[in-house]
Amino acid sequence: MKRGLFILLLSFAFNGLKGQADSSRLAKSAIGIVRLDSLSGEVYDALHPYKLIMIGEMHGTKEPAEFVKGLAELFTNHRDSVLVGFEIPSAKMKEFLKEKTERSVFNSSFFTTVSTDGRGNEAWAGAISSLALNPKVKIFFFDTNVGDSKRNYLDRDSLMYIKIKKEFEKHPSFKIITISGNIHNMLLPYKNENKVAGFLSQDKELNLADKICSLNHVYKSGTMINNKGKGLQLYKVDNGNTEYSKFKKYEDYLFLFPSKQYAYTGVLFTRNVNAAKLISAGEASSTYNLKETYNEEDISVKEYLIKELNPIRENFRRINSISDWDTVLKRVVPPAEKLRFYFTGKKLEKVISRNGDGINQELTEYYLLRGELSFVYEKYFDKEDNFEKPEIVETKYYFGKGKLLHMANSHDCGAPFADDYLLNEEKRIKKHFEQLLKFK
Repeated sequence: MKRGLFILLLSFAFNGLKGQADSSRLAKSAIGIVRLDSLSGEVYDALHPYKLIMIGEMHGTKEPAEFVKGLAELFTNHRDSVLVGFEIPSAKMKEFLKEKTERSVFNSSFFTTVSTDGRGNEAWAGAISSLALNPKVKIFFFDTNVGDSKRNYLDRDSLMYIKIKKEFEKHPSFKIITISGNIHNMLLPYKNENKVAGFLSQDKELNLADKICSLNHVYKSGTMINNKGKGLQLYKVDNGNTEYSKFKKYEDYLFLFPSKQYAYTGVLFTRNVNAAKLISAGEASSTYNLKETYNEEDISVKEYLIKELNPIRENFRRINSISDWDTVLKRVVPPAEKLRFYFTGKKLEKVISRNGDGINQELTEYYLLRGELSFVYEKYFDKEDNFEKPEIVETKYYFGKGKLLHMANSHDCGAPFADDYLLNEEKRIKKHFEQLLKFK
């Protein structure tokens, strides 16, 4: 998103605040929210009359996706059936649409492809994964696919409107919740053109004019991952003192406008906004980047445990030579650990863990043999090295029958380590590996 558009979006969201909200109206009508993913009966009473609830966001933020998840759970707890739509092309979610599992969410091409606008984040993937477990929730995707139109970009809002309309026609008794960029859910024209919400509100067959609730996410300050013309980056944002932030009774709240003359029906206000971590952010832009091992051999330079270590080395060579994996599952473990699980068929062969960025990176590769940990390869930059390109320190760990048999470090002479040291390293590595496996 270019800088001008970014600023325009923010200014549009806050223009007309004097007419939409003041302290007396907020005090009378704002509904407090303690947790976005666990909403109160008061929120249900306010939103239940609507057939369609459209949540608009600045992509790259966590709170709107959490609110969507909370709304769906709230309605289904009150015995409503719910459709939840995400502004994602359905063609990029084939794996999920086929399997409906958490793994298939993260393995779908939308989330494994490098995100360009911030939607391919942990908050959206987590919301889809969580909602898929609720039997009263159905999930659909309404962004345009390649080939939907010869003028895909120009026709995008009208095409997305048609996709949502088809869901209404297939499920007339369902509540529908959507999440999209906050221009698409504008009820009024934008630059003299109808957006998705405008098309839906004017559709005479659906007759939704009074049954659409379009909410924009408004916030005081925090962080977001946004594109201001230089690619996706983490930014600090602060909207200053507005009528919304001056209202201190609640940290987070829902507020519906007193009239229908605005681009939105109301706002979801959160005092803080938090950047949503991207699942695929591409290669590190830093000068320093640790690369995953590919097509390499581990050659012994010492006549030590050759018979025991050769099968481990051969397995390492076999696995790191695979270029066409059946499944690559990606995860992000807060605060910063990025994981990849590599499968041939249903067999887990390798796990990659990357921590940090630039010179502070740490890369650890775990290789399995017959389902057991076999070889671990740790890499990091030597921060004591003052050269322009610091040396990479490598440590290799060899496991057999659940025990750490041997380890070798690029900074030592290759002599065997003491048994008690090996035992402590074995415990450390196995404990962390067991924790990682919980995320596959």
